[in-house]
Amino acid sequence: WSGGELVESSAGASINIKRGGSITVEESVTGERPNGSTNETVTAYGQRLYQTFSLANNATWTVARVEIRARKVGSPSDALRLQLVADNAGSPGTVLETVTVAAANIESVIDWISFTLSNTVSVAYGSTYGLIVDRTGAMDHANFYEVEIDDEGGYTRGALKLYDGSAYQADDGDMLFRLLGA
Repeated sequence: WSGGELVESSAGASINIKRGGSITVEESVTGERPNGSTNETVTAYGQRLYQTFSLANNATWTVARVEIRARKVGSPSDALRLQLVADNAGSPGTVLETVTVAAANIESVIDWISFTLSNTVSVAYGSTYGLIVDRTGAMDHANFYEVEIDDEGGYTRGALKLYDGSAYQADDGDMLFRLLGA
């Protein structure tokens, strides 16, 4: 039966009427391009992380090492980069030092990754600093790095922001990190 109407008739053999799945579209469907004429660019949210911090104790000391929890996925050929920066009203300010760790030195399971600094950059109580973490190469959906985030955001002396391709956006979590002096 297709269309028309069902008409009652005398009793006879059983008839099963089955209806397949269907979907109704209320609007006409257009191509993949959202406005029909221009291509859209999708940028990975969180391609760069910015975690701010400040010292808990009234002291000034130099940073010898920064550690974060991270891993590689696939086989990235570039390095994982960390920048220690002065904070500028919640955004990255002057870069104080930049260090990298090669992909060969990063495991495929989450672990502490150590970035050795020159031990010449001083951090002081009362100032806010930031850590920028990103990769040195181009984005790659199959070969990339993951940085561990505490979703509950329990760190009270700083905040995490994720880069969306044009600006840093606030996040509820915090990057897991350690600063060590020597």
